[in-house]
Amino acid sequence: MTLGPGDLVASRYELVRMLGGGDAGRVYLAYDRHLAREVALRFVEAGDPTAAETLLDEGRRMARVQFDCPQAIAVLDAGEIPGGGAYTATELIVGSSLEEVALRRAPLPVREASRYAIELLDACLAARHHEQDRTEVIVGSALVTSDRHIRVTRFRRAAGPGPEGADPAVAAVAETLRTLLAGGEVPPGLQETIDDATSGRLRTADALRARLMVEGSDREREVPVAPLSERQARAKWPWIVAIGFLALLVAAVVAIAVIAGGDDGDRVTVPDVTGQKAADAVDAITSAGLKASTAGQVSTTVTKGIVISTSPSGGDEADAGSSVTVTVSQGTGTVAVPVLLGLSQADATAELTDAGLKARVLQASSDSVDKGAVISQDPAAGLQIDVGSTVAITVSTGPAPVAVPDVSGRTVQEASQLLQQAGLVLGAVTQETSPGLPAGEITDQDPGASERVPPGTAVDVTVAEGGASTAPG
Repeated sequence: MTLGPGDLVASRYELVRMLGGGDAGRVYLAYDRHLAREVALRFVEAGDPTAAETLLDEGRRMARVQFDCPQAIAVLDAGEIPGGGAYTATELIVGSSLEEVALRRAPLPVREASRYAIELLDACLAARHHEQDRTEVIVGSALVTSDRHIRVTRFRRAAGPGPEGADPAVAAVAETLRTLLAGGEVPPGLQETIDDATSGRLRTADALRARLMVEGSDREREVPVAPLSERQARAKWPWIVAIGFLALLVAAVVAIAVIAGGDDGDRVTVPDVTGQKAADAVDAITSAGLKASTAGQVSTTVTKGIVISTSPSGGDEADAGSSVTVTVSQGTGTVAVPVLLGLSQADATAELTDAGLKARVLQASSDSVDKGAVISQDPAAGLQIDVGSTVAITVSTGPAPVAVPDVSGRTVQEASQLLQQAGLVLGAVTQETSPGLPAGEITDQDPGASERVPPGTAVDVTVAEGGASTAPG
């Protein structure tokens, strides 16, 4: 049986509504009846022992690190569900997933995006103090809270090492940072850091963190100026004038030198990298003596990861060492599937439309979900899918119809019992003269035998005169 709203887990957690789901299990807003509070309940049901053990292992890992890692959410409880499932109960955090933040807000300011990357690295480093293999653990999922900080909702083991055998967290965090900055102007130094991390040239989380601390700031600093008294100002003004005159003189000399030597500067031809993979394009531009910065752009015609264009364009000339912006396709873009369970068909369709998705409506009967409400959805809520994809929603048609039993020849009392067993009720009882039939025997019924009707339908009967004249109370 699939758990859903209203069900009780571990005789304690009442499921309220689904928040998301995926390979790591479904996540529900749940009410803790023991402590009268709301929690986030992640669970997997019977049928996949490996997933259940993985969930409990991740819960134990989170519980170990939560006091050393301010980014980690608090684990409140964990346990097994009868039949082979498992659950973890954690504090309920209000926020948006990193994927949703990137989709709705990218490009983020450099300082904010870099801070998120540093907080992800800090979380990984903290978690690894409790692991035997300290390079395996990476962030599995995280939220951005209203005060714009990271809260890690799940740590997981990496599938393998990163590029060139580097720490897998390095490339994972760098790719997240690239997504958060997609479409914006990325400082050359920060772009180089991201490229080094995703290619394996940066090998450790500590090394990436150190680079981000330098390159991830906007490097703007306000220099406080102490107020001067009127007397101090009068005493210093000759020096200020002299320094200003000297600055103007130096600027004039530099300008003359630039004008005189401008025509002799090195110029190189920008390689035409349109249609190439992003990494190959960056290598070609770098090899030509230029710097490369990448920007993402959603495209319905160019495959994800392929270069759409460059600025300056391929074939143009540019100063040696200058920057070339490489615009890379992000595909159609992705979006998190919204939570649709329990919504009306109209509301669910509107939610999908707002998210840039399409709806495919199926119908099925349900004894527990009201007619017209969504019973299930595929893909599950929280999964990232391409914009424009179709989500199948199954809408309840109400309880399944039942077949009306044949009550002819029965007494009213017998008919009432048969109808109740079928989920129906006895309706009006009418008498009529029926020569040759025993008094009180049913001669006719409406609806007729074998007709399929909604549960609870009343069945009217006609009895031979002399039988009961009203339905039993």
